[in-house]
Amino acid sequence: MADLQLISIGIYAVSVAISALLLYIYAKNYRHIKSSYNIGLMIFAFLFLLDNIITIHQAIFSWSYLMDDPVIIAHIFLQDVIDLVGLGALLYITWK
Repeated sequence: MADLQLISIGIYAVSVAISALLLYIYAKNYRHIKSSYNIGLMIFAFLFLLDNIITIHQAIFSWSYLMDDPVIIAHIFLQDVIDLVGLGALLYITWK
């Protein structure tokens, strides 16, 4: 595997952890508040968690043909970083 591919998998693993933490926080808030808004946040966090798990699987088993093109590598990496920054911002706001 290419170095950037391994870094991308690491970014996805961090995204999985953040998504799982967000799901836990939203579920905990739902138990206390019983708001339909929290249900929407739980659905979002669950789907994002599922998306990242599926992407890790794809990165490990079927990205080898993509890793020959440096433009695709840069695009995937940039998208991974943007997703992680967005999730980090969401976690920061939620935690406060």
